[in-house]
Amino acid sequence: MSKLSLVPIWLVLAALLSACGVVFTPTPTEAPVRSAPIVTVIVTPLPTRTPVPSITPPVELPDLSGPYLGQTLPGVVPQIFAPGFISHPATVEYSASFSPDGTEFFFTRRVGQAQNLYETHLVDGIWSDPAPVAFTAGYRAHEPHITLDNATLYFGWFRPLPEGVPHDMDYGIWAVDRLAEGWSEPRYVGLGMHVSSDLSGQLYVTDLSTSPHSLSQVTLSDGHFNAYEYIALGAHPCIAPDGSYLIYDYGGGDDLFVRFRQQDGAWGDATELPLQDFAHGAGIASISPDGLYLFYTDGEDINWVSTEIITALR
Repeated sequence: MSKLSLVPIWLVLAALLSACGVVFTPTPTEAPVRSAPIVTVIVTPLPTRTPVPSITPPVELPDLSGPYLGQTLPGVVPQIFAPGFISHPATVEYSASFSPDGTEFFFTRRVGQAQNLYETHLVDGIWSDPAPVAFTAGYRAHEPHITLDNATLYFGWFRPLPEGVPHDMDYGIWAVDRLAEGWSEPRYVGLGMHVSSDLSGQLYVTDLSTSPHSLSQVTLSDGHFNAYEYIALGAHPCIAPDGSYLIYDYGGGDDLFVRFRQQDGAWGDATELPLQDFAHGAGIASISPDGLYLFYTDGEDINWVSTEIITALR
């Protein structure tokens, strides 16, 4: 099956949530109606457990070394990131996340109907072959995000929620915490999709309890999402490391938009990013910890481009 025949992942999520009765129809002037703090959203189309996706590359993977997997740094024209190593012709990749020290890279790989988090590490100067993470235990998972203090990895997990969680959705945001010996056991954090955070530790998330879905900043209480503060309609928030701008899409993956933080702390109007040479749309963005590069998916591969295309819009 060619990659062009694969449905982009954001369309899969939109269809999945639509099947649950959650309708996404952006209207730029009205805030969504937020339901009670505890909502009931039922996700049933996905099987509870799925095989961990794996691929057999047609040739031996190359040895890559250096920052950013040894890739030539992009300018203002997007480039596919690490073709043949991360972005593979037989699979769909999206959701890039580097650790702050640049020695770990996490992403989502989709093989057929299965998807999982993958990781590669810089070991003795060479990047390890990408492999599925161990802590998702065979359930579908996607959209990793490492906090900029290098302490926590957030991700979306398609699995039954812990007993006592008062909603029926077999999907949520989970996290693992960095320990001396590796990662902790996964813990449930709350309802939402696609976490992003800045240097202050402020978290941003797609709020699934609003109709349409919206961008929210959230606070934590005892390690769980507490209050959601509405920002704008949209999905897949991506905050700049310094908190100066917010990138997002509308769930359909056609375009990326940016809002700059104003002097009074409010968010400015949405501006479409002037991305070039993307044939299949753009969505699910992330920013490198150093703030220099924007990563996004075109529905097939992870692309990256200099954040100069963002700062030029100020």
